[in-house]
Amino acid sequence: MGKSLNDFQRPTVIFQGSENVLYDIFMNHETKHIVEASGHIYEGTKIIHGSS
Repeated sequence: MGKSLNDFQRPTVIFQGSENVLYDIFMNHETKHIVEASGHIYEGTKIIHGSS
């Protein structure tokens, strides 16, 4: 976890795991309330798929 160089209020999180696991959790409307309960704010969220 880190912070944006341009906006110190914006965290950056890097997650490494099975393909699409995190994407599926964040984008599934059935888990949205769980993600929001953890304090996550969807506005401004960017999920970028990467490869190793």
